[in-house]
Amino acid sequence: MSALRSKRAEMAATVVPLEQRLIWQRADLTHLEATMRLFGPEIRPTQIRPRQRRARGAWFRHGECLRLSTSDRPACRGSAASVAAGTRFLRFARTYARPSPG
Repeated sequence: MSALRSKRAEMAATVVPLEQRLIWQRADLTHLEATMRLFGPEIRPTQIRPRQRRARGAWFRHGECLRLSTSDRPACRGSAASVAAGTRFLRFARTYARPSPG
C-alpha cells in the first residue's frame, strides 16, 4: 500500500503544475479573444480552429529531410549513384545535426 501512496504522490506532483499552467493558458486565451473583439467586433474567436503543434525532430526542420533525400533522385540512375547520394545525405545529417532538446 505504501508503494501505491508513493506513486499517487508522484503523479499528483506532476498533475498540479499542469493544472496551474492550464489555468494560465485559458486566462491568456480569454484576454487574447477580448483583444480580438476590440479590434474586430465581427470576429468570432470560437470559430478559429486550434492549430496542431508538431513535434520537432532533433536533426531536420519540417520537410527538410524529404527535400534532401529527393533532391538527388534524378541523378540516381544506378546503384553507385544511389550509394553516393546516400553517403552525401548521411554526411550532411551528421555535420548539421541539431542537438536533441532536453
